[in-house]
Amino acid sequence: MATNDFTGGCLCGAVRYRTSELKGAGYCHCRMCQRASGAPVVAWCGAPLGAFEWTKGKPKEYRSSPKAFRVFCAECGAQLGFAAIGTIQHVPAAGDVAFWRQ
Repeated sequence: MATNDFTGGCLCGAVRYRTSELKGAGYCHCRMCQRASGAPVVAWCGAPLGAFEWTKGKPKEYRSSPKAFRVFCAECGAQLGFAAIGTIQHVPAAGDVAFWRQ
């Protein structure tokens, strides 16, 4: 039986995830995203929390500002996510995107 699952993870493969639904997408060019990515703009999309799961490893979290934190692989440093405190979360995407917690 075919599924519509979307999978992704970090560069080295230590952290992987799966989601059955993607929701919302966009670009961010705020200074914090520029600094975190080293790029002028970051593409992102998200997934409902109930449709998302980590399938391998656990990402490390970094409180990047009083308003938000970022999620990344502790092994290779690949950026895996972003969450504004008290809001819906999304993940910067280079093809790999998902919400990860409330």
